[in-house]
Amino acid sequence: MGHYNYGTDKVLAALKKLQKAKKIPEDYVVKDATQPQEIINADHGDYPSGIKNEKAQLNQQAKVYFDGDTLVYELVKNTQSATLRFYDDTDHEFIELAPDVNITGKSDADISFEIPAKYDFSKYQFVMVARGNDPTQSNDKLAGNQLSEINYGKFDNDINEDQIFIAHFTHKTALVKDTKAVTETVHYVYENGIKAHDDVQKEVTFTKTGTKDLVTGEEKSNWSKSQEFEELVSPDIAGYTPDKEKINSVTVSHDSKDIVKTVTYKANPQKIVVNYIDDTTGKTLSTKDLNGKSDESSGYTTSDSITSYKAQNYDLVSDDTKGVELVFDHDDKVDQVYHVHFAHHMTSISDTKTIYETIHYVYEDGKTASPDVAGMPVVFTRDGERDEVTNKEHWNDWKSEKDNFDAVNSPEILGYTPDFATIEKIKVGPKDLDVVRTVTYKANPQKITVNYIDDTTGKTLSTKDLNGKSDESSGYTTSDSITSYKAQNYDLVSDDTKGVELVFDHNDKVDQVYNVHLTHHMTSIGDTKTIHETIHYVYEDGKTASPDVAGMPVVFSRDGERDEVTNKEHWNDWTTKKDSFDKVQSPEVAGYTPNVDAIPEIKVKPTDSDIVRTVTYKADAQKAKLRFYDDTDHKFIELAPDINTTGKSAESIDFDIPYDFSNYNFIEVDSAEVPTDKSNKLNGDTLDKVIYGRFDKDKNADQVFIAHFTHKTAPVKDTKKVTETVHYVYEDGTKSS
Repeated sequence: MGHYNYGTDKVLAALKKLQKAKKIPEDYVVKDATQPQEIINADHGDYPSGIKNEKAQLNQQAKVYFDGDTLVYELVKNTQSATLRFYDDTDHEFIELAPDVNITGKSDADISFEIPAKYDFSKYQFVMVARGNDPTQSNDKLAGNQLSEINYGKFDNDINEDQIFIAHFTHKTALVKDTKAVTETVHYVYENGIKAHDDVQKEVTFTKTGTKDLVTGEEKSNWSKSQEFEELVSPDIAGYTPDKEKINSVTVSHDSKDIVKTVTYKANPQKIVVNYIDDTTGKTLSTKDLNGKSDESSGYTTSDSITSYKAQNYDLVSDDTKGVELVFDHDDKVDQVYHVHFAHHMTSISDTKTIYETIHYVYEDGKTASPDVAGMPVVFTRDGERDEVTNKEHWNDWKSEKDNFDAVNSPEILGYTPDFATIEKIKVGPKDLDVVRTVTYKANPQKITVNYIDDTTGKTLSTKDLNGKSDESSGYTTSDSITSYKAQNYDLVSDDTKGVELVFDHNDKVDQVYNVHLTHHMTSIGDTKTIHETIHYVYEDGKTASPDVAGMPVVFSRDGERDEVTNKEHWNDWTTKKDSFDKVQSPEVAGYTPNVDAIPEIKVKPTDSDIVRTVTYKADAQKAKLRFYDDTDHKFIELAPDINTTGKSAESIDFDIPYDFSNYNFIEVDSAEVPTDKSNKLNGDTLDKVIYGRFDKDKNADQVFIAHFTHKTAPVKDTKKVTETVHYVYEDGTKSS
């Protein structure tokens, strides 16, 4: 409204006043304080001076006297908008991968942008944030060196125009450095492609430097200057000629391809000579000439020639070729020469002549007195050779380590005398016959004594003397005398004669003595005493708590003898393998405790009586608990705490229940740890009739019983009235008619 005297600041002030008085919600603003939507009561009376009032109209100037005009403005929700945009100062365009970020808020509220995590500015350099929608204008720059540090201020009061901010970035760059190697490789090969010499490889390196735009990937760089591979002379290889004497120099740059060249070597002519030599005569048997090229196989071996000479009875001495196929070398100046050496095969021949000496030792009756003695044979030998090529034999002289038989003393034969004490030394030659001699032995006088001895008393009972010659039978045995003593209750201990007829020995220095040992016949006698141990395990009422334990019996024994010659008895001491009963641990009886943990080890003597011990078991103290569970509310009843009772193993369980369960329905009692376990229900239709059984025998775990109840119910009936009252009032609260 042109020149209308009611300014926008007054309109906004009036709005604030109404909002403060709660007449208008705080989150509303005037859409446009400069543009009223309507003027009410635009017609007025004249000024007192008679000046006419003009009618107030929208968008027109009028002179009016303000006496109650009403201006109507449009109210809208107080919602402000702000936008953050992202601009690339390098490419002079908004960043496509970072769309605008839009936020809303209320006037005077802080502006804060949340940058999406997917926006990646790691390849950009932050420059600034400026207010306004023109990226070429940066006069209104916001403070902050990083995007996260920018303070965007507060939302303004203009709902018709958004606040726009532009974040400016430039591209980050990185240094670029690279190298490129170009190689020259020269291969040296034979005509068959096999390597002739190590490759020669040279390498030059080019360097690239510059920068790379991290956003666009664009690179600005330069390579180093061109380089040269120098001339390369082909190496000498003995026996071969290269097809290229040298590789020329060449210039390359960073974009050149690797260079590969090949030099091929051709083989030169070569010669081999093989000589077959007879070392026995010193003459050359034959020669073989071979022609070819460097390192070429000749296709020839000495095998066939050697086989041929061996068939003629030659022996191979040495073969320079080692029997392998000959290969031409690469020495152009000297021919290869190989020698194969042979010798005449010589077969060893020999001859032997052995002369034996035998000495016989006999008694006068011609029987052998001592084993024959064979003297060490005298052996004559000669050796020689037969040339298998010429078939001629060559003998050496006869040889012998010893050409005589030693003197041999006649062996001593106890009880006999030889007719020759020594056979004298005898010398022989390779043409002599075997030597045989005989020595005859005559018997000497001998004596035998037989003693019968009582070993029990140590006295000699009788003696028998016998006389004769060496190795002659005496005609006497101990049989009759032993039979006589056995009849007197003597036992034969030993008989040196073994019960056979005695024969005179041939010991001239010591007479033969034979002892027959006898003892009084002793009859074994014995006695035994057994002591038993019994342990009883009983309850306090005398009933059996556990089976009796019988200890391993202790057995004492003694033995002795009765002399059947004198009829006297002789007893030894009592003996036993074990003279005590082991400690016995009292057995565990569930729910009971023994008065002693163990019966200790008990030592006994053969004069003791049987052992009897008793262990008494007392019942253990036991506990039981009765709990009360509400199946309706699924919890234990707080007003009925657990009841505990005590007793002893196997005694009846009983509970004294002091609680009132008149408002509950009894369901059942279960033997269980948790209320959900109803697998072990006890007998009894009412709580006072439940049979809890007996205390168990586990003193380490209490027995738990849970009584289950549900709530009793009763019918309920009631009424409730609901009214509706409507009050009609004015804005000031006074009642309307």
